[in-house]
Amino acid sequence: MHTKTNVEKRSGRKRRAGQVTVDKRHQLHKNINDVTCTRIKYGMLWMAQTERAIDKVTTVAA
Repeated sequence: MHTKTNVEKRSGRKRRAGQVTVDKRHQLHKNINDVTCTRIKYGMLWMAQTERAIDKVTTVAA
């Protein structure tokens, strides 16, 4: 019996053998499942979203 990986659950597609998936999420988002405290979890989400917004502004201005 094959259990779906997280990538398969999100995309609905099966990974081929040997296929490498690139996780484009922010580092804080990748580690969020290991955190049990909801206050810390949402703080990490907020920091990741803020960092992405700052990156967009600085790349457009440059």
